Amino acid sequence: MAKSRLTIGIELAGEEMRLAVLENAEADPAGHTLHTARTVHSAEELTRVLRALPRRPAAVVCAIPLEKAAVRILSLPPTTEDNLDRVVALEAESAMPLSGEELALSHHVLGMNEQSRLEVLVAAARLTTVQEALRRVNCMPWLSAQVTVTAASLVSLIQTLPSSERDDTCAVLRIERDSSELLVLERGKVVTTQFFSAGCGEAHAAAEAERTPVGAGVASSGGAAIATAPSSLTAPGWIASVAQPVRFALQALSYERGLTVQRLYLCGEGATRSGAEWHLADRLDLTPTILGAPAAASTGDGGESGLFAVAYGCALQAAGAAVISLNLTPARVTVAREIEQRRQTRISWGALAGAAVAAVGLVFAGAVSQQNRKLAYLDQQLAERRGISAAALMSPADLKAADEAVQAQAAARVPAAHLIATLSRQLPEGTWLAELSYNAGTGSVIRGYSLHPSGPQRAVIALLRQRRENKPLFDEVTLDYQTEEAINSVPVWGFQMTCRLRPEEVKRSRRRSTRTGARQ
Repeated sequence: MAKSRLTIGIELAGEEMRLAVLENAEADPAGHTLHTARTVHSAEELTRVLRALPRRPAAVVCAIPLEKAAVRILSLPPTTEDNLDRVVALEAESAMPLSGEELALSHHVLGMNEQSRLEVLVAAARLTTVQEALRRVNCMPWLSAQVTVTAASLVSLIQTLPSSERDDTCAVLRIERDSSELLVLERGKVVTTQFFSAGCGEAHAAAEAERTPVGAGVASSGGAAIATAPSSLTAPGWIASVAQPVRFALQALSYERGLTVQRLYLCGEGATRSGAEWHLADRLDLTPTILGAPAAASTGDGGESGLFAVAYGCALQAAGAAVISLNLTPARVTVAREIEQRRQTRISWGALAGAAVAAVGLVFAGAVSQQNRKLAYLDQQLAERRGISAAALMSPADLKAADEAVQAQAAARVPAAHLIATLSRQLPEGTWLAELSYNAGTGSVIRGYSLHPSGPQRAVIALLRQRRENKPLFDEVTLDYQTEEAINSVPVWGFQMTCRLRPEEVKRSRRRSTRTGARQ
């Protein structure tokens, strides 16, 4: 089974970060499946989402809006690929009031035009803007993201649509809370990109005094009935502030280049507003189509697929499936991060090795200290033994008596310790001892109590079955008596049993009498 890999696209929209995770098999790089689409609001929340993924992503690409970047199409004389970077840098420095050290540049060759000039799509942003985006996205030590622009991501997403949904000339309108962007494509090539300061936020709605209702259900024009949007839909204030500059931009494009937009795509936060398509269609004479990440309706926030269009395009670029791939991350920034990561890795391994050495040293020191304590204790015991006088030693007679006592105890058939251990193991449950009389030669008398009337009999049977060295433990076990009593109002049965041990000579005389009787 082919192993799949994950790629991540992130759109930086104000304080929000819109996240799209693609999963594709290495055997089929073209087959991409949307794994996750959601919105996060902080680096800590992004860290939790990344840690919850089944595996580490292979690549991460984030997009900054046109508000913080610029996209231009340069017409250059034919040049070599090695010389193209230098030419683009010179053109960018001449067009922008910033030095090359303060700019982050990226370009993509569109091809040759009719005048045999090379058309190059160039994206530029301040280096500080790119570094700030990287600081927000690279929240994990193993992340090393690339930075692109929203326009390039949208182009990549447009190219993934079926051919039946793509026209020769189309436009993409991305509406956010505080700004909007317009991207126009002709046969898959970028014609123009424009940024507008109008958005779908409350500030723009309050600033727009005009509130134009959409025409009533049926309007009459020359006697013919024309169907329009429902009369219950009233255009919000932000519709006019967004639609007016977009309409002027499309008209200017038609006058200057003779291009007529055949299809308008809508994405961003404005695409999630109720009735936005109807109101924009009434003002732009174009019916917008929601451009969103496939299958985001089932995995995104409330089915708002248009919210993750840019993030999905970034994920396509991370997967290597983008038609236009723009990387604004300067090589020196990437190299500096790689050097820092390696330095941090060396520091981490050094700290781990130092901790291991310290742990081994502490264990060794603890072992040495323990041995020293044992040695000190032995020295103390030896010093105490040296102080014992000869008068405190036992006399030979005492030693002999002690030896005889030990030998007698060892020669006992049932030692006291063995008897007590046997009783603790063999007495039935609910039976306990009250008094024990022990004699090494004749046996013992046991008195106790039981919670069950059958407890004494079971105790007798258990002791009769005990054997030691293939011989019965006791020669005879008898139940002397069994009485019913009460302890603290609890009925119990008191009992006494005798465990007898006969001397060896008695046994021999009984065996002889038994054999004599048998002969007779």
